[in-house]
Amino acid sequence: VPDEILNKVRFWRHSLYCGVIARLLAEQCHVLHSERLFVAGLLHDIGKLVIAQRLPIETKNIALQAESEGRSEFEVEQDVLGFNHAEVGGELMRAWNMPETLFESVAYHHAPQHAEVGLMETCLIHMANIFTDEAEQGLDMKADIPTPKINPLVWEITGLNESVKEHVFREAGPL
Repeated sequence: VPDEILNKVRFWRHSLYCGVIARLLAEQCHVLHSERLFVAGLLHDIGKLVIAQRLPIETKNIALQAESEGRSEFEVEQDVLGFNHAEVGGELMRAWNMPETLFESVAYHHAPQHAEVGLMETCLIHMANIFTDEAEQGLDMKADIPTPKINPLVWEITGLNESVKEHVFREAGPL
């Protein structure tokens, strides 16, 4: 996938940082085997790679449209393609016979309320993704698209509050 279609440095930086944040959040929630949340965070946007490989022109246009309209690529994908990277990534997890909790964490990281088997894991990936988006604001001349709000269900399920952000950012270090 050429960089003019998908900036791979930005993609992998986001994925790695999301994995680190997810593991740290899992530790705060006393989730067993928190390293599996690192893997879920690392893979949460894998559907973007599939879409970029299969639909490169559409991927570039989606990025341009999202930036010009101040919307997330996720929203524009849904409008333009009729599906989004989270759904594609989830189906990839299913095709690879990954655990249901990993499928849900990837497929529902923008809509954690849809998770059934891995609700805690999906909530943590949702939160880690948004925290990572916040950490990326202003990097790479990236348009400062407002980050979405964390789904209120996530605070309820995890038992965490906004104060956790300072801790995980300090532990993860800067991007």
